[in-house]
Amino acid sequence: MLVQAALVELAMAQQTGMFRDEAMPAAFTEDAVDNLKRHGYPFAPLLGLVSAEGLRPTPDDPFYERIADQPEETLRGHLLALRQRAEKLVASLAEARDARKEMSPRAPQVVVRIL
Repeated sequence: MLVQAALVELAMAQQTGMFRDEAMPAAFTEDAVDNLKRHGYPFAPLLGLVSAEGLRPTPDDPFYERIADQPEETLRGHLLALRQRAEKLVASLAEARDARKEMSPRAPQVVVRIL
């Protein structure tokens, strides 16, 4: 989800004239994922709840290949949908974290890895 959001932003940044005043990612690096923090909620908290180490968008990602030439409005729609999914995930992870705190020390730990 985080990589896909970064890929949408990269596609937006590649289009002439879009986001001239924003700090958009310009390269397919881990920084493109980390740059999502600038949006605040839900991306900043999500990046705080999960390990984004090694998450790197690539230009040959099938998702990017599908969206790279889509119009601005379509790209914004993709980003909105990813934001909504991220909001649900942040809520679920926070709920799981809170439930874990309430569990006894003998209870198994829940590990969630986002790919």
